[in-house]
Amino acid sequence: MDARIAKLKLWACFLVILLHVSAGQASTWGEGWWAAHIFESFTRICVPVFLMISGALLLKKVEPLSIFLKKRFVRVFPPLIFWTVFYVAWLWYCRVDISNWLIESLTAPAMYHLWYLYAIIGLYALTPILRLYYKIGSMPEKLWGVTLWIFVSSIWPLASIMQNPQTCIPITLPSTASLYHVSTFSGYFGFLLLGAILSDIKISAKIGAIMFVSGAAATSIATYWHSTMVGSPCQTFYDYLSPLVIFSAIGFFCYFMSTNPHPPTKRIASAAECTLGIYCLHVLIIGGIFPAFGLSATGINTWFMAPAISMAAFLLSLIVVYLMRLTAFGRYIT
Repeated sequence: MDARIAKLKLWACFLVILLHVSAGQASTWGEGWWAAHIFESFTRICVPVFLMISGALLLKKVEPLSIFLKKRFVRVFPPLIFWTVFYVAWLWYCRVDISNWLIESLTAPAMYHLWYLYAIIGLYALTPILRLYYKIGSMPEKLWGVTLWIFVSSIWPLASIMQNPQTCIPITLPSTASLYHVSTFSGYFGFLLLGAILSDIKISAKIGAIMFVSGAAATSIATYWHSTMVGSPCQTFYDYLSPLVIFSAIGFFCYFMSTNPHPPTKRIASAAECTLGIYCLHVLIIGGIFPAFGLSATGINTWFMAPAISMAAFLLSLIVVYLMRLTAFGRYIT
């Protein structure tokens, strides 16, 4: 494993937790809104970074299709099945109706954060095609592809929304996209291509840091402006496909990838291998265990409590998942 990728995984995983801890306060005006809003603005890069990591690791590999599909099947479906059952059991314990859970799990995740495991299935299915494109395409052709994706999936939809800034809707393709038959360039697949390209292009750590901070700050300003126009907190500019989030994610990714490849320490490598399990487990901790002990980020205390709770949840999840991975079964599901 590359130390740069290992550190990116760990930071992205922590940012996911901080995002989820802050999300409730960011959805309504109140004492804790500004703190949650700032945290949300700086953490929305987490999913794009995870997908860019996948692109950097997978698109440049050469292996038979059967081998790739076998590896991805083992990587995705055991965790998806286990954690679905795990959270269904938790919902049952919380007296939530789960009578149709088996059918419903085919069309929606049992817990909100498990959407990522569903999404990655489709992205993995597309990966062999992206591999071929990345292998035979010249750099201008690769940049053309990712530029089309950013314009169609991000800039164009946001521009359409901003024609009526009093509305609050997620970033989705405008109806005119079908007229030009450009819907092929929509979705999250571009993050895979972007990650592979950026792993081949050296951008200095200084430029990466400036892009990350300025992009996150611009997200904060744009979200506040849009929310005042709507009259209530609006998360359009938080969207993973927001141009500002993509810009910030590129900077964050390039900051860590600016150095030469080198092996991680044993501790960093072991921790990075736990990130999928941490991602799957942490919602139980921040949504079930911690609140039972009165640990939550609310009001003015959000400035301190959100990072503190996030770090505690990250470390506790890391310990549990590390112990789980000492067994063969634990490694399959994390």
